[in-house]
Amino acid sequence: VEIGPNAYRGILSTKRRTPDVKFPVRFAPDFEDLTGGKLVFGSWDGVVALDAKTLEDAWRLPVGELLVYSGPYCRTPSKSVSGTPALLDAAHGVIGAQDGKLRVFGLADGRVVREIGTGAPYFASPLVVKGVVFAADFAGKVRAFRLDGRKG
Repeated sequence: VEIGPNAYRGILSTKRRTPDVKFPVRFAPDFEDLTGGKLVFGSWDGVVALDAKTLEDAWRLPVGELLVYSGPYCRTPSKSVSGTPALLDAAHGVIGAQDGKLRVFGLADGRVVREIGTGAPYFASPLVVKGVVFAADFAGKVRAFRLDGRKG
């Protein structure tokens, strides 16, 4: 089944009006505004960035083969990313993959600037708080890393 760009736009776009709310609520800025006009997400084939206006591929970030196979990922080889990236800073995102690695990548081009192998797959999205990346792995550990977009 092929879905046209308007169907994707309705699902992925965060540019929505919300009804009046009676209590104080602060909404985050639109993600594509923070990522230079890109929608960035994990897929069965690594990390994908689409141009938010055209929905054409902007770049792809390949990952390694899964460390753990389960029902939805029973075809081999599989190179999946279940989560979505977190913004590390204005130019970089961070994501965990099922190959057991956390990656810091450039939002403009998807180029990996830092990779940390931990030996356990990541199925959940990381969280960034005050420059510290928190990531829960399949081994049951929550790891914390102070990372930046510099190579090393």
